[in-house]
This record gives sequence, C-alpha cells and structure tokens, in this order.
Amino acid sequence: MFHASAMRQARTHGRVDYAKIRPLSMLAEAGIVSTCAVVSAILYNYAKNGDAASISVYASLGLLAAVVYVGIAHQFKLYDLHEILRGYNIRVLFAWCLTIGVLTLFYFAFKIGSSVSRGSNVGLAALAPVFLFLWRGTAARYFRHAFEKGAIRGRRAILFGNLTELASLEPRELLLNFGVEEIDRVSLSNEASEKEIVNAIGSIVWRARHRSAAEILLAVPWTDSHRLDLIRTELRRLPIPVRLLPDRSVAALLRGDAAWPIDAYAIPLQRAPLATSERVFKRILDLVVACSALLALAPLIAFSAIAIKLESKGPVIFRQRRKGFNEKKFYIYKFRTMKVEEDGPDIAQAKRHDSRVTRVGRVLRESSIDELPQLVNVIKGEMSVVGPRPHAVAHDVAYCRVIANYAQRHHVKPGITGLAQVNGFRGETSQAAHMAKRVELDIQYINSWSIGLDLKILLRTVFEVLGGKNAY
Repeated sequence: MFHASAMRQARTHGRVDYAKIRPLSMLAEAGIVSTCAVVSAILYNYAKNGDAASISVYASLGLLAAVVYVGIAHQFKLYDLHEILRGYNIRVLFAWCLTIGVLTLFYFAFKIGSSVSRGSNVGLAALAPVFLFLWRGTAARYFRHAFEKGAIRGRRAILFGNLTELASLEPRELLLNFGVEEIDRVSLSNEASEKEIVNAIGSIVWRARHRSAAEILLAVPWTDSHRLDLIRTELRRLPIPVRLLPDRSVAALLRGDAAWPIDAYAIPLQRAPLATSERVFKRILDLVVACSALLALAPLIAFSAIAIKLESKGPVIFRQRRKGFNEKKFYIYKFRTMKVEEDGPDIAQAKRHDSRVTRVGRVLRESSIDELPQLVNVIKGEMSVVGPRPHAVAHDVAYCRVIANYAQRHHVKPGITGLAQVNGFRGETSQAAHMAKRVELDIQYINSWSIGLDLKILLRTVFEVLGGKNAY
C-alpha cells in the first residue's frame, strides 16, 4: 500500500525565488566586470594624461569581458546556489584568468591591442577579481542567512518513490541540491503491486493539479526498470517536468568526489511541453490574432447571431464543458447550430445530414463560422488559437480508455484549429482509429511547437475552411 502525507511548508513563502538566484548573480558579476573595465580606464588615463579617454571603447571591451567571464563561470557551475554559499571560491580566480587569456587572444586575432592601453587592461585584470571576491563574500552571507531562515522559495515539487529511498531525502537538501520546495510526498512500499502504483499516481495527479505543483521528483532504485516504465507512462497525464533523482547507491558514489554537483545526475524523464518564454510568445500571438479577428469579423458575427435568433428558439451561444490545459474544465462557446443542447455523460457526435442541425446551423458548421465565439475563450486564456481540438468531457473519458497517450493532448491549451484539422481530420470520429490519428498529430504538434508552425497552421486553416471538407 502507498502512504501519503502532506509535508509541512516553510515558515514563509520566501522573499527570494530560487530560480532567480542564478540570473541575478550572473547579471551582478557582469555588471562588476563591465564597471571595473570603465573605472580602470578612467583612473589610468587620468593618472597618465590628466583626462578621461574614450569611455565608449572601454565600455564595449568591458561588456565583452563580462560576457566571456560569465560564460566561463557558468560552465564551471559557479552560479549554483551551493557554489555561491561557499563565498570565496578559488575557481572564480581561475575563471577570471581564463577570461584574461581569451581577451588577449581576441586582441591579437583582431589586431586591436595597439588601440587599447595596456595600463587599462592591467587595471581591469587586477581590479575585477577583487570586487568579484567581495561580491561573492557578501552574496554568500546573504543567501546563507536566507537559506537558514527559509526565505528562499524553490519550485513546488511532489516527491514519489520507495519508502527506503525517500527516507534519505530531507527538504533542506532538496532545496539546496535540486532547487525544489517539497509540498507533498507519496511513498510506496518496496513490494507495491502495479495496481497500487497506478492508484498512487492517481493521487499524485490530483494533488499536483490542486496544489499547483511545478515538478515531480521520483525516488526509485535505478535498477527497477519495470516500475520506472510504469510510473513514467502514468505520469504523462501531467504537463509538468518529471525528474528521477539519484538513488541511494548512486548518491553514495557521488558524495565528496563528484565532478559535478549532484543535481547534474538527476535524469529528466519528462520536460514541460513549452518553456516559459515559448508560452509568452504563444500567448501574445493568441491575443493579437483573437482581438484582430473579432474586430474584423464583427459584422459577420452579428449577422450570424441574428440569423440564429430568427430561425429557432433558444440561446444564440451554445456552451459545453470541455477539458483544457492540465484537464482543467471550462465552458467552450459556439454558435448554436442544433435544436438540442447536450452536455451530459452521453453526447452523440454530429453526423452528415444530422436531423438535429438547423438550416442556419448547417451553413455555420460547413463554413466553421460556428467556431468564432471561441475567440472569446482565447482572450480569456482558456484556449489558444492553435492547439489540439477540445472534445466533450464525455468523449474524453471514453477515448482515454482506448487510446494510449490521449491524455497528453492536455499538455497545452486546446485550440480553435490544429495540426490534425489542417491535415483533413475534421468532423465525426465514428471509429477509434480516426481519433487515434488525430491524437498522433496533436502530440506531434506539442513536441515540435514553434511560432512558425502556428502561423503555418493558421494559413492552412484558411484554405481548409474554404474547402469545407468534413465539416457538417
């Protein structure tokens, strides 16, 4: 049997986000190097000539030095929290020496050494490491205090694994080594059956959605491949990263003599479908397209609403429950095209020459005008312009039972149009094989998403709508 227990949260939600420590440290050290380049040039030229030289030249060289140094320091993992907590790290000096070597080669290769004073370069070489060490010492004291007081907030994570593996994982070490804040923990006995594992993962899925988990960490022996495959398959229902932590045997080998910090040995089993920057770009595209389309098509939308109201009784807008991102339910908006309004456990799909469809509704469905109210869903953030088409909740339940990976369609927001639709998979899915092909294309879209792909699908949608194929 599995045992689940809610972990006590930190005394404070934190003032410092763990994920921001690295970029802020990189920015701080880049600023230090750039400033040292300008200051050393000003001091040297005032001492030698009594006036400041061309500051812009040394500002550019300082920026170059900053980029080179930060790149080298990043490769040495000097911006990991446990490295920052060490304070005066000799590897900082080594990274700076490499930076000076790279700059010297750059001056030689591009023959600009004669235009840059040696005194300014010597000043930079001597001044920068002093202030880098001062910064490191100050940062170490600040972050050490914040860490001790629980003022650093990590990514919200749920731990799942064997009792013996979980026993050696403390919340403090999880934050320091992996950058996560444990919000829940679900444990399994070493003899847990497949059914018990599946039930436990069902509990994890519920907890992850209701507690806004950002990641799942697995603590399972690496040799238990069968159990790992089962867990990995079941966790595909969640659109969040899943990492396999080093087990006790691997962790024992890494302690003390590891070439890299222990988090480098955590194996990513599943990544988030879209990075933060990709979600931002996609959201901007959604708002631009949806708002522009609503303005441009306002007369058509108004005419369609009037036609529906004049032909038959009932609401102009039909609402039906659908599952969106991470299976969160929402009401989708469509122009009412039928004489019935079905939203229950049994919903019959529209068929060709369906008697439930009104005359106006048939025109709206064939031209896909009935989908235009979903632009409001896009603006509300419930849908995207491009993505897997959402189905009625009753159909989702049925297809999940017979189609593998069906739940992965909910790893992104559903769309008004999608890769499956522009490849001819529209309309009724009377057989599971038809839906399986749609799912295959939807997952292909998720795995290969780009702004260019969305624009391509939007363009193809125009021609698909004009053709009217499979729309009824």
